[in-house]
Amino acid sequence: MYMWIIARISSRKARIKNPLGEQLGAKWDELTRDGVAFGKDAGMRVELLANRALFQRLRDEIVF
Repeated sequence: MYMWIIARISSRKARIKNPLGEQLGAKWDELTRDGVAFGKDAGMRVELLANRALFQRLRDEIVF
């Protein structure tokens, strides 16, 4: 998952063109632009956001 974040989200050219990709890309840009986090730290924070979003989507599709 971390390598996917680095390869597809951190790069503006390779960024995914869907709502989740745009949300994760905006978070990556915000973290690196404001100097809050860089490199691995920013990647882990975006990965946490991605895991939450994917879990919520899974929970919505499978009724608990």
